Amino acid sequence: MQFKFHFLLLCILSFVSSAVFPQNSNDSGLATEAYQVQENQLLTQENQLTTQGLSQANTQLGQTNTQLGQTNTQLGQANTQLGEANSQLTQTNDQLKKLVSYFVNLGKYLGYDISQYASPSYSQTLLTTPTKYQQLETSLLSNYLGSLMGGGGNNQSSNPLVPDSIPQSTIINGYANQAFTNPSYASPSQQTVSVSDLVDQQTYQADPVSQSVLNILATPSYSYCTYYTNANSGNSTTNSNCPILFREKVMAGIIPQLPNAEDVFSTAYNTPLVPQLNSDVFIVPLLYSTTNNNSNNSQSGSTNALNSSLPASTQAQQAANFVRYAAGTLNPLTLPSQKTYDSLVSTAMNYAGVTNMTSTQVRAQLKAQVTLSNYLIQLRTYAAQTSVGISNLYYILSKRLPQTPPQQGNSQSPPSSAALSEFNMATWRLFNTNSSNSGNNATQQQWLDMINNGSSVSVQKEMAILLAEINYQLYLTRQQNERMLLTQSIILLQNAQTIRPNSELVPESAAQNNWGATGGTYSNGSTGGTAGP
Repeated sequence: MQFKFHFLLLCILSFVSSAVFPQNSNDSGLATEAYQVQENQLLTQENQLTTQGLSQANTQLGQTNTQLGQTNTQLGQANTQLGEANSQLTQTNDQLKKLVSYFVNLGKYLGYDISQYASPSYSQTLLTTPTKYQQLETSLLSNYLGSLMGGGGNNQSSNPLVPDSIPQSTIINGYANQAFTNPSYASPSQQTVSVSDLVDQQTYQADPVSQSVLNILATPSYSYCTYYTNANSGNSTTNSNCPILFREKVMAGIIPQLPNAEDVFSTAYNTPLVPQLNSDVFIVPLLYSTTNNNSNNSQSGSTNALNSSLPASTQAQQAANFVRYAAGTLNPLTLPSQKTYDSLVSTAMNYAGVTNMTSTQVRAQLKAQVTLSNYLIQLRTYAAQTSVGISNLYYILSKRLPQTPPQQGNSQSPPSSAALSEFNMATWRLFNTNSSNSGNNATQQQWLDMINNGSSVSVQKEMAILLAEINYQLYLTRQQNERMLLTQSIILLQNAQTIRPNSELVPESAAQNNWGATGGTYSNGSTGGTAGP
C-alpha cells in the first residue's frame, strides 16, 4: 500500500511539474531518469518493507506453528491419557459387572433375588403371624398352669403356687388348677369330673388329690352308725338314717344291686365297665369330651343300676372312674371299729377317772397311748405315700381335661388342654392340621413350604422360637423327672420298712402276737384288745 501511494504521489508531482514548468528534452530525460531512480528506490524500499513484513509474518507463522505443535503435542498427551482412562474405565466396568454378579449369587444363596423388586415372600418377619404364635404360647402357658393341682386357683388361695409377694403371682396363681376349678370339682356334676356324694367325704375339697387324702382319713367303718342295745351282751343295731358315709356304704353305693349268677359274666353287664377300666381310654386322648354321647351307650361306658352308680356318660368321667378304680379309692381302707377305738382311747386318756392306778393299769394306759399314736402315724404315713400315686394319676388326667384359654382381643379360642397344646406345639410344623389347600393365605400353608421359601432372617427368627419351645420341653422333662424321683423315693422308703430293725430283739411273729394281745396293731392294720399281759 505504501508503494502504490508513493508511486501515485510521484506521478502527480511529475504531471504538475511538466504542466507548470515546461522543460526541454534534456530536462525531460533527466526528469525521467530521476523518476526511474526514485521509482527504483521506492521499489527497493517496498521490497525491503515487503521482505521485512514477510520475515516478520514468517517469524510469527513459525511461532504459531510452534505453538500449534506444542498444542498438538499436548492434545496427543491428552488423547493418550484419555485412552488410558478409557482402559481403566473399561476394567472398572468389568469389575463392577463381576461384583454385581457376586451380589446376585450371594442374594440367591441367602434366599433373595436382588435383581428384582422385593416380593412378600422375602419378608424378614416370622413365617406365621405373631398373633398365631401368641395364641399358641398363651394357651400353652395357661393350660400348663391350669393342670397343676394343689396350689392357686380360686378356692385355694391359702396354698398358692408362688407367694403373693412375687410380682407375677396374680397371673400364675390365677391360672393354677383351672382344670378342676372351672367348672368346680367341689360341686357334684353329671357331665364333668367332680366329687361324688357316693364316694367322697365332706367338706368337699377343691382338687381330687386332696379329696382322696381326706377320704382315706375320714371314711370310718359301719360301726359308727350302730348303737348297742345291751352293752354286756354286745348286741347292736344299725341306724338306717345315719348321715355318716362309712366304708360299707361307699361300696354299697357303687354297686347298688348285686348281679345274679347269669348277669355277672354277661356281656351286657360288663361292656359298659370296659371304658372305665381301660388305661387307653385314660391316657390316649389329648382332650376329654364332656358331652354325653347317647348314640352308643355300650361303648361310651354309660352306667346303669346293675353295674355301677358312678356317672360315666362322658369321656372325662370314664377317665376319672378309671383313676378311682386304679387307686383303690372305691374300696376304702378298713379302719378300727368305734368300739375298739373308743376302748383304747378310754384307757389311754383314763376316762374312767381312776386315781390310784396299779402298775398294770399304768402299763395298759401307756400301751394304749402308744398303740393309738402308732396307728394314727401309720394311717397318715399311708395317706401321704398313697397320695403320690394318686397325684400322678390325676396329673395325667388334669392335662387332658378341657380348659378355656384366656380371651385375646375380640376372639375367644375353643376349649383346649395341656396335652393338646403340647401336641400342637410339637407337631404343627411337621403337618398343620388346620391348613387348607385353597387360597394363598400364608397362615394356611404348611410350615415346611413356608420355611423353604422364607428368607434367612425369617428362618433365624423361627429358630429362636423353636429354641424357646425346646426350653419349655426341657422344663417339662425336669418336672416329669421330679415326679419320677418322688415316686421312686416312696418305693425305696416302703421297701426300707420291710428291713426295719426290731427293737424288742424277739422274732417278729412273737412280737406281733404279744403286741396284739396288749392292744397293739397287727401288720394287716387291725388292732388288738386292751387287756394287759
